[in-house]
Amino acid sequence: MTKKKVAPKRPTQPQISAACTSDVPSTSGTYASSSSRAALFESVEKADVIGESPTKRRRVPEAEASVISVSVELYSKKASLFDSRLGSTCLYQVQVEHAARPSMLFRFRQSFTRFLTLQHAENSEFASNWSDFLIQYNCLFVQNGSEVQKNSGQIPWAKAFYVGGTEKDVQLLLECLDSFFQWRLTSPEDEFPSEMQVKMNDCTSLNLELDADNMEMHWEVSKGSALSSKPQQVAPPTTRKEMPKVHVETVGPGMLFMLFTGDTWTYRDGFADFSIPGRYLDAAGCPVDTQDLDASEKRKLCFARVLRDVDVNDATVRQAILRYFTDTVFHGSLVGLEIAGDMSDDSVAQDFISNVKKLPNVIQLNA
Repeated sequence: MTKKKVAPKRPTQPQISAACTSDVPSTSGTYASSSSRAALFESVEKADVIGESPTKRRRVPEAEASVISVSVELYSKKASLFDSRLGSTCLYQVQVEHAARPSMLFRFRQSFTRFLTLQHAENSEFASNWSDFLIQYNCLFVQNGSEVQKNSGQIPWAKAFYVGGTEKDVQLLLECLDSFFQWRLTSPEDEFPSEMQVKMNDCTSLNLELDADNMEMHWEVSKGSALSSKPQQVAPPTTRKEMPKVHVETVGPGMLFMLFTGDTWTYRDGFADFSIPGRYLDAAGCPVDTQDLDASEKRKLCFARVLRDVDVNDATVRQAILRYFTDTVFHGSLVGLEIAGDMSDDSVAQDFISNVKKLPNVIQLNA
C-alpha cells in the first residue's frame, strides 16, 4: 500500500466538552394569538459510540453500493466553541456515507482502529489508536445513534468528522480516509464491488484539489452550493447534540420576538456580550419564575435566550442581529430558523427574514 504523508504529531491534550441544558420543545404560533410564543412572555414580569445493528443496514442498488459519498462543509468560523484544543480556527464538517450492505462504514470505529494499528506497525508516524488519531488530525468525530431527535433533520447512524484548521488539515484527513477505504476494500471480511469510487462534494471556499497520483481510490470531486441541508444530518460535536434554533414571530409593524432554544450553552459568551437575557421554560415552552426553585428543580426545566420587541425598522438593529448569526454570537455555526405566523402584511419584517434566510449558516426548519 502506498504510504501517505501524515500530520505531524500534536501534543496530547484533554478534549473539553461543554455542559448542556435539557431540551426545549419546538412550537409555533401566530401573531396576536394565544398560541404565540411571544404572548407566553407577556404575562411574566421577569424577564461513546454504539455500533449499528446488522439488521438496520439498508439495501441499495448495486450501482449505488459502489459509491462512497463525502461532503465537506464549513460548520463554524470558531472551532474553539466546540473544543478548546482546536484553537481559533474554522471548523469543517467532513461527512461520510456509504448506504450499502455490506457498508464500508459498518462498525466504523472498530474497523478504523484496526486500520490504525496495522498502519502504525508499518509506520510509527501513524497514530496507533482512535484517541491519538483525533488529536493528530485535529478533529472530533460524531456518529448518531439509532434514534434521533424529531424534526432535527438528523439521520440515524450518520457520521462525520469535524476538523479544526485550514485546507491542509482537511486535506490530510481526506488522504487518511482514502487509505482506509482502500484497506477496507481489500479486506477479506467483506465482499465489496470490485470497482468503487468516492464522490466528494466540496461546499467550502477551500481549494481542495486531490492529487490523483497520491490517492488510492478513484475520487470524483465537485463544488457544491455554500448553502446545504447536509450538515444537520449529523449531530453537532457538543454534549447537547442539537443545533441552536431561533423562533421568530411578529409582534407589531417591523417588531419581532426572537426566542433562541436548542444548544444555547455553547454560545453563552456571545449572548452575554450582548446582554441577551436567558429564561427557564417548562415543557410547554412557557416562561417559569425560578426565584423559589432549587437547583434540582431548575434542571427539570429548559433554558432559552429571549429578545423581545426587536425593532427591524432600524437599519442598525437589522445589521446587529444579522451579525449575531455570522460573527458575534454564533460565529457562522449552523442555526435552525423557525418562522411563526404570516408576515406577508409586514414588508419590513418580511425583508429582514428574507436576509436571514440567505445567510449560509441558516437552515429554515419549517415551510
